[in-house]
Amino acid sequence: MFTFMQILLVSVFLYFMFFIRYSVQLIAYGEAVFYGFIVGLIMGDVKLGLYIGGQLCLMGLGVVAMGGSSVPDYAIGTTVGVVFAVATGGGIEAGLLVGIPVATLGVYLDIFVTMIFSFFLHKAQACSEKANWKGMNMWIWASNWVYAAVLVAPVFLAMTIGSKVIVDLVNNMPSWLIEGLSVAAGMLPAVGFAILLRFMPVKKYGVFVIFGFVLAAYLGMEMLAIAMLAFVCAFMIYKGLEEKSNVVLVGGGNDDE
Repeated sequence: MFTFMQILLVSVFLYFMFFIRYSVQLIAYGEAVFYGFIVGLIMGDVKLGLYIGGQLCLMGLGVVAMGGSSVPDYAIGTTVGVVFAVATGGGIEAGLLVGIPVATLGVYLDIFVTMIFSFFLHKAQACSEKANWKGMNMWIWASNWVYAAVLVAPVFLAMTIGSKVIVDLVNNMPSWLIEGLSVAAGMLPAVGFAILLRFMPVKKYGVFVIFGFVLAAYLGMEMLAIAMLAFVCAFMIYKGLEEKSNVVLVGGGNDDE
């Protein structure tokens, strides 16, 4: 169904893009459209690639993995959808039929790899405590290579053994595995926010955390409205600190004179 060169080019492209996703992040927005364009170019139908990438990009609008949460990987879904849509001649419908389940599989892959990351993180921390910066850098980069390899695997398998295997894998995952991954997915956001709070000046501005919780939990305000209020508060604090800094600078100048 696919030529060796197509499998090689798609796999190498994905590996490179997934690697830089968690390093330099050259393509951070509209990933699905970009992937659709490149994979469509490799498969020989750029127009269809852009169509499928655009459709899956619309599905992912406003869906962001924040605080350790996991969301469908529409970049993987776009890639698999485009290659099978072009190869089978089924058009955009065939691309979405295959791409959406594979994108859903990306949720479980992300949770799985995030748990694997703990091994690399502990190794990097151990090197950091010994001031072994070269070793710490090695473990950090190694984690990116492993992450990219795990995410490329389903695409490579789909192009070599067929999409039916991938779809059946998603539909026939054992309940204990799905429940375990769901528990892990529920814990990851809490862990992510806990890590963020450690580095935030909570002791100084903790009252705003309570303020945001009241707005969301008791008043039922939307996230966008809370974010706008948070921006107003942050802007007022910034302006106050700026004015205070200017007063100190002017006062210091008078003392020098």
